[in-house]
Amino acid sequence: MDLKNYLFAACLSFAFLFANAQKLYIAENGAQHIQRSNIDGSNLELINTAGQVGAVKDIVIDEQRNRVFWVENNASNALVKRADMIATGGTIQLGNVINFIQVAPGNSFEALGINKTTRELYVTSVGTGGSIYRISLDASPITVLPAATLTGLFATYGIDIDAVNSKMYFINTATSRQIQMANADGTSPSVILNISGTLGTPHDVAVDPAGGFIYFSTNNGGVGQIHRATLSGSSPTLLVNSLPSTIKGIAIDKKNGFIYWATGGTTVGRANLDGTGAINIVPGLSTANYVAIDFSTTPPPKLYWTEGNLQEIHRMNTDGSDFERYYFGSSPYPTGIAIDNNARYIYWADRNQSTIKRGLIGETDFENLPPEIVLNYTDMLPGISGMDIDASNTMIYFADAANNRIQRADYSDPFPITGSDLVNIANPFSLDLDLLNGKIYYTANDNAAINTGTLFRANLDGTGQESLWSGTEPDPQRFIHDVKVDPGNGLVYWAWTESNGVATIYKADISDVSGTVTPLVNPTGGEVRGLEIDPQNNKLWWVCRGRIGLVPPSIMQADLDDGGNVGPLHTITFTPPNANFILLDKGCDQPIAASVNLAAPLGQSSIADPLASSFFRSTDVITVTISNSPTKGTASVLTDNTIEFTPDSGTVGAEVIVYRMCNQCNLCDEGEITIDIPNLPPVITAPTGTLTVTVGGSITIPLSSLLSDPNNNLDIASLSIVAQPSSGASATINSSNEIVIDYSGNTFTGVDNLTIEVCDQLSVCVTRQISITVSAQPPTSAEIIIYNGISPNGDTFNPYFRIENIETEEPENSVKIYNRWGDKVFEVSNYDNGNPDKRFNGVSDNDKDLPSGIYFYRIEFGSGRSSLEGYLTLKR
Repeated sequence: MDLKNYLFAACLSFAFLFANAQKLYIAENGAQHIQRSNIDGSNLELINTAGQVGAVKDIVIDEQRNRVFWVENNASNALVKRADMIATGGTIQLGNVINFIQVAPGNSFEALGINKTTRELYVTSVGTGGSIYRISLDASPITVLPAATLTGLFATYGIDIDAVNSKMYFINTATSRQIQMANADGTSPSVILNISGTLGTPHDVAVDPAGGFIYFSTNNGGVGQIHRATLSGSSPTLLVNSLPSTIKGIAIDKKNGFIYWATGGTTVGRANLDGTGAINIVPGLSTANYVAIDFSTTPPPKLYWTEGNLQEIHRMNTDGSDFERYYFGSSPYPTGIAIDNNARYIYWADRNQSTIKRGLIGETDFENLPPEIVLNYTDMLPGISGMDIDASNTMIYFADAANNRIQRADYSDPFPITGSDLVNIANPFSLDLDLLNGKIYYTANDNAAINTGTLFRANLDGTGQESLWSGTEPDPQRFIHDVKVDPGNGLVYWAWTESNGVATIYKADISDVSGTVTPLVNPTGGEVRGLEIDPQNNKLWWVCRGRIGLVPPSIMQADLDDGGNVGPLHTITFTPPNANFILLDKGCDQPIAASVNLAAPLGQSSIADPLASSFFRSTDVITVTISNSPTKGTASVLTDNTIEFTPDSGTVGAEVIVYRMCNQCNLCDEGEITIDIPNLPPVITAPTGTLTVTVGGSITIPLSSLLSDPNNNLDIASLSIVAQPSSGASATINSSNEIVIDYSGNTFTGVDNLTIEVCDQLSVCVTRQISITVSAQPPTSAEIIIYNGISPNGDTFNPYFRIENIETEEPENSVKIYNRWGDKVFEVSNYDNGNPDKRFNGVSDNDKDLPSGIYFYRIEFGSGRSSLEGYLTLKR
């Protein structure tokens, strides 16, 4: 199968895994089937093939080994059978069925229970005077029963184990039908609830130690019922009534708050733990006797780690629940572990074989067993240790300790692949990739200089090697082990550890490792091997091999930011402890949102592409949203996940948009788009027409209507004359922002010039030269000058429509103002700038303030002079 088909198959398997979490298993006696469904009853699957299952009774799930145990009795034998659950193509089937217990038929087994803590199977027998047996789940098949844990019970039916309090609860149908309790080892049995005469005939019992209750099913006068009592048997309460009288097995789902039952007929039902909401969820069955729940089928996130001495890979949820011995066999000493989240393969190295193998992640085990051999360097100790994967480029990086080098290889090439050297270095141990910055971090120990370990960094092609940190300590012997880098937050973590002793986990800023080294967890309880981090959830995990006789080996956890809340997540009970590297499988890789800069000029929309510089896998389905609303404009996410920003008119300076990018696994990160709205200089518009004055006279030039600023940050107080009139006349600016030029005593004639300047609030300035024609004789006819801007907002700037010289040149006149729809809103005869009642102040004829906008004016003259027309801007 080529890589493309592998990717397709893996995506199908991954989609299946996410769609199906915990599972409900159903034992059908009539159909001789074992089926399973989702916990809501959907997606019913037959998992056995013809002949694998006979007249099945009770059923239990060994979640740690993903095995099913069930009871069968026939004329020749009393049987407990066992089969592994095999994942193939996203479906589950029973593997090879073995007779785990095979004894004489007179034993007549009835019910099963599991003690997850001690890994023991409890079996009730109704044919040997009422007995309970317990046998190791990992035992070889037996044909001779061990001594009974409890005997002389008359007839025992349902059983369940309280591993928290080391108790077992079971149904004993003696002369008085009872629920009994005993210690898990069978000592101190006692009757906690007599049921006869009041609650009917009991059949099965289930215990919820955390909630403090037992649940039991009964046939009460031909009516099936489910009851609840305290762990001591007190306060029995009816929860579910009116069920079939044939009701059999029950199961408790404390995690989701449900109780399940098999009716002994055609259905499986479910209700809330308080008995409400009772419904049938699986119809159409044939004598459904018992049900069991598998909690270990939850989808990612999962923690995987390698167990060297056991030749196994283990996994559990990130809260420590649902521990599974996920894979075992064909790897004498697994060490490094990495994941390709694109294709859903886990890769692991082997110290003894010098191999890299891979398995396609399935629900209960790798789906492509035996695993594929990706790379084979043929039994070169100390083999291959740490590794990491660049899935987007199908590159695997690994520490080849046997040959003192860091290598990488393209795993899309035909297997077995061969690595190419990146770095030659003595005794490399581990590595981690920073794909955001194109770096590889790796550790190595110098055996010649005892107790010296070094953290290195290089480019992904091996060039530019840097020594970032080196530790040297006196005995006992010490090593630098794993390293993990968080490029999104710019931090790197590593472990400096004694052999069979305490360790320190350090962190540092990747921009200055040696200058920012800080102990994060100091000291840990025992020798540290692998590290794993989850920055999004502030989690740090590590493999602790413990200290012999002092600290048990475990998977430890702490807060990633400050090393607080240190504690064991999972205790490793196998000896000697040889857990190595640990891996977090989130189902996807964490995307890392980049910081983006964007220039956004006024009057247009600008596009930012945050994904262009962010980190995510090529197969990820990314969704971008905006987390905050900008204050200086509008922003929206376009269909291609780019962000469009349009600045508001009259804005300037910095703006920040926070965006959030999420992938299909709902792993998200936030980044910032820093926007710069450029500051444009103010504008001084040239006056319309020619400015004229006679010799010895004066002229007033209004400036407010000539000044504007695109960013609306004009500093009117900065208005000044930077070059006085070249004629030597005196020019000043009055409080109304008008230039007043006094030519008294000045005989200059011709074109006079002066220069004015105005700035904005960011001290960006602009100048303009203004020209005035100084005439020797008064002009025969002064020009009528129209100022086409009005701002009647209560200040002194352009409060009215100024028509200069109209009073003296054309006193008989008519001025009309129209709105943009052509409606006349103002009319006056004999317009006079000095008379508020004879000029346009932004008020209509009916004495109402007119809104800001564009208006049309028409000025007619009694002298027969041609009318003047144009547009007028009113701004409040």
